[in-house]
Amino acid sequence: MPEFGAFLREKRRRIHPETSALGAHLRLPSRIGKRVTQEELAETVGVSRVWYAQLETGVSRRVSAELLARLADALLLDEDERTALFHLGIPDLTRGTLLPSSAALLDAYAWVRDCAKRLYTATSEREALDIATEQVAQRFEGSMVYNGYRRPDGTWDTPMMLGDPATKARLTECIDALAQTLGPRGMTELRCYPLLSQPGEVCSEEVLPAMSIRKRYAPLVAAYDFERWSLLYGRVRSRTDFVAGITVRHPTDRYAPEQHALMSTITDLTSLVLS
Repeated sequence: MPEFGAFLREKRRRIHPETSALGAHLRLPSRIGKRVTQEELAETVGVSRVWYAQLETGVSRRVSAELLARLADALLLDEDERTALFHLGIPDLTRGTLLPSSAALLDAYAWVRDCAKRLYTATSEREALDIATEQVAQRFEGSMVYNGYRRPDGTWDTPMMLGDPATKARLTECIDALAQTLGPRGMTELRCYPLLSQPGEVCSEEVLPAMSIRKRYAPLVAAYDFERWSLLYGRVRSRTDFVAGITVRHPTDRYAPEQHALMSTITDLTSLVLS
């Protein structure tokens, strides 16, 4: 597989030394400023350095769609490059024509498998929710992604928020202000409960916020400059009545049907693990 090896070498060497993360994996401070080595990339995707080195030197190795997806993330590939990686990594696919949608399907399948493996290592409801939130953030680059769960007293907690630090601080203040103004009942409506009562149910900004709280909601959101941000929300719920959700916000993007399906898949899978 010489072309596959050459492709991997080229994309690894292209990564700027100052890059702080390879996909979702943060580089060690001691490595920032240095070229990405075979060893570092191997550690990132979860294989041995020797095994990865054989890939780059063209030694024939059978690679899975899951590993290809991890390599694509670590090498910071764009969509066309991801498709090329799947063509080269699974030569049997090139006997026909691999459409971009097919590559995306393989990538999504590998991502779901990786997500499921991580979720099944969780030892608590909170940990599973955080893992799911991290996985969603991988698929919605450039967005603010956060979770929230309902406490026994009816209030809501937001334990994890991922995204730009400055926006994170502003969004945290906005959520705190909403909680103070709307109270537990209003925040429950804002989190679409019980409108979304079943695991994996998803909604977007078209139904948020609820009409009953819109007059109090709109001025606060506008004050923090979030009134035009799109929103996608998915329900997580266990059989023990742990009620939670994952939210994605972006200043310009509007979410496509496949992104709704992705959110539904991860929240449904998380709910299944919790049950």
